[in-house]
Amino acid sequence: MAQVEFKRIELLERRLDAFVSRETFDKAGHRIGMFLAGQMKINAIRQDIKDSSKTVNSISYKIRTLGGKTIVEAGVYGVFYARFHEYGTKNLKGTSPNKILGMILKNYERLGRIGRPSKGVFDKKTGRLKERPFVRPAVEENEKTIIQMLREEIDNASRQ
Repeated sequence: MAQVEFKRIELLERRLDAFVSRETFDKAGHRIGMFLAGQMKINAIRQDIKDSSKTVNSISYKIRTLGGKTIVEAGVYGVFYARFHEYGTKNLKGTSPNKILGMILKNYERLGRIGRPSKGVFDKKTGRLKERPFVRPAVEENEKTIIQMLREEIDNASRQ
């Protein structure tokens, strides 16, 4: 799963801790988590990630509190090969292309998959899968929206 931190949100959170309740941050976290998970699903579908929808259906979010801070984790849970879709296989150290392809094809067959990875994704010369990011763009392309959501939740809480 991609680990992304927004320094501005952390700074804002520190400044507002005295004025905004933990519940407000938790509510904002759930709203942001649902939004990000939805964007990741849209991106995965646009990238034509085929695995009987297992990757798309495994996209979710979690909210935790760590050291008094609300942490939103959005990504794919329980599907080991999602990282191959996100990053491709060219930068995975210690794993040969044939081993990766074998794992992917074995799981397609074992789980009764109808097809193979989408055309144009697998490079037969190098034996590698091309990256098809869907997690990182969901965060990177929506930073302003995420900050706006946080701002709206804080504004709503201050009106109550």
